[in-house]
Amino acid sequence: MAAVAAASAELLIIGWYIFRVLLQVFRYSLQKLAYTVSRTGRQVLGERRQRAPN
Repeated sequence: MAAVAAASAELLIIGWYIFRVLLQVFRYSLQKLAYTVSRTGRQVLGERRQRAPN
């Protein structure tokens, strides 16, 4: 019974570390996406400002 509990605890710890790594990767992806969207938005607004002075 103790071996089962130890194996279970080990799997829980491994799962927690995998979850943390995936969370960090997801956060990085969201930051990169937000940067790309804001940069694209600034480019679009810049183009509109340049095209519509009249």
